[in-house]
Amino acid sequence: MRADVCDSDQMKSAFAEIISGFGRFDILFNKAGITTPQPGFTRLPIFTGGKVLCPSKSARNVLRAK
Repeated sequence: MRADVCDSDQMKSAFAEIISGFGRFDILFNKAGITTPQPGFTRLPIFTGGKVLCPSKSARNVLRAK
């Protein structure tokens, strides 16, 4: 599965696909990043999106799994 951690709709769809396929979501290992940045590319949106958007989109599912 591929998803842009800076895109709220993609993250929502990704977590919905996980729940649909596995029935639950227990843990989030939050390790967003890039390996080959392009000229003029800033990493801030990826690191911010990965640290804020992913946990916010997954929190309800993790709490339901308990």
